[in-house]
Amino acid sequence: MRSYAKTPEDVAGVVARAQKSIAHANSLYYPDGEAIFQAIVVLVPRDYDCGETYRALPKEINLFEDCDVSTLVQEASGHHSCGALNVGITILDLSSFDYAVIISNKAIEALTTDTMVAMLEAFDKGAKVVGVAVDELQDVVLGGRVQNTFAGWDIKALRDVGGFDSETTVEEIAPSVRLICEHGPCIAILNPKLKPTLNIRQTAEARLHHDEIISKKLGLQQIELDRMEADFSFIRSGILAGYPQQV
Repeated sequence: MRSYAKTPEDVAGVVARAQKSIAHANSLYYPDGEAIFQAIVVLVPRDYDCGETYRALPKEINLFEDCDVSTLVQEASGHHSCGALNVGITILDLSSFDYAVIISNKAIEALTTDTMVAMLEAFDKGAKVVGVAVDELQDVVLGGRVQNTFAGWDIKALRDVGGFDSETTVEEIAPSVRLICEHGPCIAILNPKLKPTLNIRQTAEARLHHDEIISKKLGLQQIELDRMEADFSFIRSGILAGYPQQV
């Protein structure tokens, strides 16, 4: 998860959202009682933060020390769409984890046991990345263009193709293209029957920022595909047989 506040006034709200997300992830268990997640990494992109979020988060994280899931709060330099995420992926890789889920705090309600079971099944079938269609750009995700609003990644496969890489803040396109080139069809898409409502921070700035991201997403993906000398049809060709799958 990524958490940062551009102004000191936003810190309390950002920390509360991170706290809610951690509690939700901690609440997910398999039927046999095993926790679905073994670790949570909360990344604070220092280059985009006001400088107070990292200090504020650990006080809240400590509330969950008795849970089954270990939680790490980590500052990270670099762009929040690539640099910070690559730091988190490296941390998990060095800790011998096989898979990582990246999810936005605004999409945390989409994180369910059924979806996670379906995601693990997709990895077992050979998927290297699993996208979940949860936001306003559901058709984009259903076409194979996963978004880190909610996506799972095979850590080794991702790092083998250079991790997240973008010139336009759309970090998912380049590794998706490279994974298809390396493994053939390896993208699995999950389509929730019940679409959760995205929890956008209730400030005018946050709503404007979200709307701006949505309005620019398709154009930025096209730029990234051009850079990779690929197109949307190539991405679609990388979807595993049997997907998209409804969950």
